[in-house]
Parts: sequence; C-alpha cells; structure tokens
Amino acid sequence: LPCSVSQEEIVAELNNGVLTVTMPKCEEAKCHKVAVKG
Repeated sequence: LPCSVSQEEIVAELNNGVLTVTMPKCEEAKCHKVAVKG
C-alpha cells in the first residue's frame, strides 16, 4: 500500500458480491495550499 494511506483506518465491505475498499489518506498526505507570487 502507498505510504500516504492511513493503514489503521482501512475498511473493506462485501455487499452483493461487490468488494468496496476504503483507504483514507494520512493527514500529512492531504492537500495543502501554496502561495503563488506574481
């Protein structure tokens, strides 16, 4: 798994033969704003 995934919060669900895996990003991997001069 990518290191940007919070491994403690991974959830896998099987419903009607469909596997859904949810892998939330770690806090440090989330978007951040960058100031642009000009």
